[in-house]
Amino acid sequence: GNFMDQGSDVVGDEGWFPSVVGKYGVNVDLTNAQASNENDRRNILRMIGDKADEINLSLRKKFAPLALYNAATTEGDAAEVQRLVDSGLLGTREEALAVVDRGGSLAGAAEYTWSTKVVEYLLSMGANPDAWDEDGYSPVAL
Repeated sequence: GNFMDQGSDVVGDEGWFPSVVGKYGVNVDLTNAQASNENDRRNILRMIGDKADEINLSLRKKFAPLALYNAATTEGDAAEVQRLVDSGLLGTREEALAVVDRGGSLAGAAEYTWSTKVVEYLLSMGANPDAWDEDGYSPVAL
């Protein structure tokens, strides 16, 4: 028979994690990490050497968009949204704004939490009220 490669071995750019993963991810500190084997922990820290801060920052930046989205859309936590934007983990303010618009954080905050504080903050920083979320909703439509 014929077999067709459906691309099952291709890993996409996106992935889903529970919201708590993003929340912890933006606060990760490898020097405080635990391992199932203490020797593994020591070896990991030895291999990281003096690059722990650099690696921690890189990991935190990877999780920042998820943490921002979840703070806005599942927690309705305007203070956490602002903290993440101000932290620089999302880049410049303009880059953070692009993350907000591309990720649908404004629409999600309006749709899921009805958090006026999150919506007001995101709009005050310049979020696009016409930006659609992954379900095709925009804050204006909601």
